[in-house]
Amino acid sequence: MFEILEVARSLADPSSLAGAAIDAPAQGTRVDGHALDIKGWALGSRSRAEAIEITGPDGVIRSVPVRIPRADIATRFPQLEGAGAAGFHTGVGLLGLGTRFELHVRVVLGDGTRVPIARIVGTRRLLTVDTKPRLRPLIVTSLGRTGTTWLMRMILEHPQIVVHPSHPHEVHAASYWSHLLKVLAEPADHVHSAHPDGFRTTLKHAGHHPFFGPPVTGALAMWEWFSEEYPRRLADFTLGSIDSFYTRLAHIEGKTDAEYFAEKFHPDQIPWLMWELYPDARELVLVRDFRDVVCSILAFNRKRGFADFGRESVTSDEEFVRLFSSRCRRLLEAYQSRADRVHLLRYEDMILQPDDSLRQLLGYLGLPAFEGVVEGMLERSREGCICLGRAILKVRILHLLRTGGPNPQVGSGMTLKSTCQREVPRQGSFVS
Repeated sequence: MFEILEVARSLADPSSLAGAAIDAPAQGTRVDGHALDIKGWALGSRSRAEAIEITGPDGVIRSVPVRIPRADIATRFPQLEGAGAAGFHTGVGLLGLGTRFELHVRVVLGDGTRVPIARIVGTRRLLTVDTKPRLRPLIVTSLGRTGTTWLMRMILEHPQIVVHPSHPHEVHAASYWSHLLKVLAEPADHVHSAHPDGFRTTLKHAGHHPFFGPPVTGALAMWEWFSEEYPRRLADFTLGSIDSFYTRLAHIEGKTDAEYFAEKFHPDQIPWLMWELYPDARELVLVRDFRDVVCSILAFNRKRGFADFGRESVTSDEEFVRLFSSRCRRLLEAYQSRADRVHLLRYEDMILQPDDSLRQLLGYLGLPAFEGVVEGMLERSREGCICLGRAILKVRILHLLRTGGPNPQVGSGMTLKSTCQREVPRQGSFVS
């Protein structure tokens, strides 16, 4: 069930919008299910309203054309083009949005202008499922070049944690099935996803259910089935698939007493969805001085001879820093939203004090750290890790430099350095 706490209208410039409104949902609406129905209208002043975008924590989550007939709007604005088809109607899935969600609604005009029209705030009850998995997840949430590969290499060596052994430990099985659940449980989107007449033509993707919407859901009982029972059935399949995969892997690895599986995750909706599926999950947020991450990415790209980690999508290092800063803030927001339940680990502590870092992690997981367990994990994880010594030396040097003067590793030029200092949040934000 969800409840709408607020539908706040945004004040729009009348030179851009002649008018707009959210007809549904209304404040105080309570509905059983995990999908929200949004209806309304929008009319541009100098440029036609072409589409409505619904945005959430990860950006645009739904885009729908403005083209539903509205005789009442045509009567109010007979002089404006498009007034007779100013309506819109779409559904938005709520899985993975946490217990409190905030959505923003904006109009896309024909000239490309985007005009906010409303903010929708609500609370929701999390999904409940019947499947009781044997293993629970250790969600490792972080960004690239922050030490996740060595962290996973150490975790792999614990007898009660299952990790796929292939380097660099990026088999995202649980992420895939969670993503599958999110996609399949979404209301229909005939423009950008599966179409009722065309979904049979490809075997490459499935998309949102093309009949999760009018006219099928015109009957309230069908809307309730699609938004409540259908996601629960999908979630049972998702949990069963994840658990079967990692139980089989545990058998192959000889970890018959395994309690956890561990997997890398990005700071997006999927970790929230994992918490929804696994109320007894555990999550580790790994952070590294973000200035060092930027430099590590740029150096790694130069070493390999091609741009990656988002650098390929922009034209300069300064632009990349701004792009990267948004990812850092997303990680910070993810940590802050679950700070009461996650374990925070600094890369620098993991490198310089791996024994203490592992013991604290095992304590958080409720796993024993008997004599020799931590030492054995470290010894085995260091085998063949030729870059570890360099990482330890680099962290020590940077610590000395930063406590005794300016940081020379931030970039080769003052422009990049000042951009990092201005745009990228510091580690202290995670504990303040």
